[in-house]
Amino acid sequence: MMLLSQYTKFCSILLAASVLLGGALAAHRRETIGFRTVSQSEAVLINEFKRPIKILQKDIGVEFANKIGEGYYLINVPAGYQALNGDWYCVVEAESGKMEDARKVWIPASHESVTREDGTEKDLWTGDEEAIEEYIKAVGLNPRRALRFSDADSSGFDAAPDIKQMFIPIGMVNRVDLGLTAKCYETEEELKYFFSDVLAWTGWEITNDPRQ
Repeated sequence: MMLLSQYTKFCSILLAASVLLGGALAAHRRETIGFRTVSQSEAVLINEFKRPIKILQKDIGVEFANKIGEGYYLINVPAGYQALNGDWYCVVEAESGKMEDARKVWIPASHESVTREDGTEKDLWTGDEEAIEEYIKAVGLNPRRALRFSDADSSGFDAAPDIKQMFIPIGMVNRVDLGLTAKCYETEEELKYFFSDVLAWTGWEITNDPRQ
C-alpha cells in the first residue's frame, strides 16, 4: 500500500513532468507568421530546403512595400501582393516559443526622436537604415535582433487593403533564430487552399504598436 507521503511525492513528480512536457511542446509548437512572393528559382530552393533562402542584404522580393530596412519581408495577408513575372506565393512558419520571445517594434512613418539638423522629423519608411536604427535604439531595442512591423504600401497596384508587413533582420534568418520553415505554391489558388486567413499580428508584444 502506498503511504500518503509517497503518494504526495509521486503526484509532485507527475506534476513537474507534465509542466516540463508542456513547456517542451509549447517551445516546439509552430505557427504561420507571414506570406511573401518570390521568384520561381527561389521558390524551388525554398521547397527543396523547406526554409527561407535569403543570404543577401537586399530583399528584392518586396518592391512596393514601405521600406523599413533591407532584410526579409513578410506580409500578413495570403497573396496580399499579386505575383509578378511568374513569381510564386510562399508561406513562412516559425516556432511559437521563439517568436514569442523575439523583441518586436512598430516602425512609424516618422518620429520626433529621430530628427534632422533643422529639427524636422526624418521619414522612417524610405529605407533610411541609419534613421530606422536610431529610432529602434531610442526605444531600447537592438536593431539587429528586433522584428520590425509597419503598415505596407497598398496604393497604386493590386494589393489587399490595410496590409501590414514584418521585417526580419537578415542575420536572424540566416542563423535560424526563429526556427523558420517555408513552402511555396505556384498559384494563388494553391496557397489559399491551405492558407486563407489574414494574420492579425496582435497577440505579440510589439513596442509602440498603435493598434494596442
